[in-house]
Amino acid sequence: EVIEKREANTKVFRLSDGTYMYAEYPQQIHFKENNKWTDYDNTLIEEKSEETNNTELVNSKSDIKVKFSKKTNGKKIVQIEKSGYKISWHYTNAQKSTGTIEGEKVVSNDKFFLDKLTSTVLYKNIYEDIDLEYVVLPTALKENIILKSNAAQTVFEVEYKANGLIPQQIDSQTVFLNDEDGETIYTISAPY
Repeated sequence: EVIEKREANTKVFRLSDGTYMYAEYPQQIHFKENNKWTDYDNTLIEEKSEETNNTELVNSKSDIKVKFSKKTNGKKIVQIEKSGYKISWHYTNAQKSTGTIEGEKVVSNDKFFLDKLTSTVLYKNIYEDIDLEYVVLPTALKENIILKSNAAQTVFEVEYKANGLIPQQIDSQTVFLNDEDGETIYTISAPY
């Protein structure tokens, strides 16, 4: 790979015959670090929280730091930090659960395959007949509420904590969390 030719969603490779191959991806695969495009590494590793001394699952290398509580405690399941702004949340009355990293590590000799771009955490039985899954993506966090029976509850209460950010309801499905200059730092979308 010719690292100097990277862009947000592209890589350039110099081939053995001296020609170049340009690879474009459907999503952002690099972030700016020290003014250079760096690969995302959303591999989750266990760390002790400096705040609570509890174990957390943290993504390895990104411009968006994502932390998951290894064991839910009713106060915080997820915390995201971007541009110095933190947001965290938990589900009210959720049962205690231990987060597990899901998915097998795929090994590939394909130089275009990006194996560290995403990671998944699963909290089983967060409510009766309900699992909660998070997929860490390069520029977003996808949350899946998995209903395992038709008797499972379908209404949930979530408490957010976002110090220093101003909520702005855009419509019945979307809330922006803006900084004091009005720049949107986070977007919260209603589930569907």
